[in-house]
Order: sequence, then structure tokens, then C-alpha cells
Amino acid sequence: MTAYSIDLRARIMAEVDKKSMRLNNIALLFKVNVKTIFRWRNQLKNTGSFAAKTNFQKSHECKIKDLELFKHFVEENSDLTLKEMAAKWGNVSSHTIHRTLKKINFSFKKNNSATKNAIQKKENNF
Repeated sequence: MTAYSIDLRARIMAEVDKKSMRLNNIALLFKVNVKTIFRWRNQLKNTGSFAAKTNFQKSHECKIKDLELFKHFVEENSDLTLKEMAAKWGNVSSHTIHRTLKKINFSFKKNNSATKNAIQKKENNF
């Protein structure tokens, strides 16, 4: 999602300042959420500007920087669970391991124990 342009924000806030329409109508007219207008109004009151915020975290910075080393680690420890890999790699969570595995296009084997159980039940019934 991208931020609304400063021009659009200025036009909306000019309408709000006129007080000629209710905020709900302004939101419908400009196709923005009323909560967005409230947020901009509060931001203007608190900071003096309704411009989009900058320099905020847009995504997780991966703690595992050396992907080649990580690929080698995965090849050597492919039988471990995510939690075990995280413990062995050190100072990362299992979620970080999972995200990095996805980043290097590592494919997961599906847990087919439910399928095995279904096949065994069918075999036992015959």
C-alpha cells in the first residue's frame, strides 16, 4: 500500500477546515476512510504536518545475512525441525528460519501422516 499524495491530503484537509460538509461526506467524496481523516487531523495537531511518515520499518530485516552459508547449513541439517535449526543456528527464532527458508526457495515436505493413517485404515478394513 502506498501513501496518499500530499496534494490529496491538502485538498481533504482544506475541505475539513471549511466545515461545509461532515467528515463522512468528505471521506465518501475523496474515497478515503473517515479514520484516515481523523488520523491526519490528529497528526496535524500534534506535529504540525499531515504529510506521510517516513523512515519507518517496512519489512523485517533478515537476521540471517549470509544466504550461501545458510543454504549449506540447511543441507547439512535438513532433518531438523525449525525450532531445532533455530537453536543450532543461534540467536534467531523458528519464524526467522522459516522466512529465510522461503527466501532461498527451500521446499517443504508436506506432513502426510493423515494420508498414511487413512491408507492404513482402508487396508485394515479389507
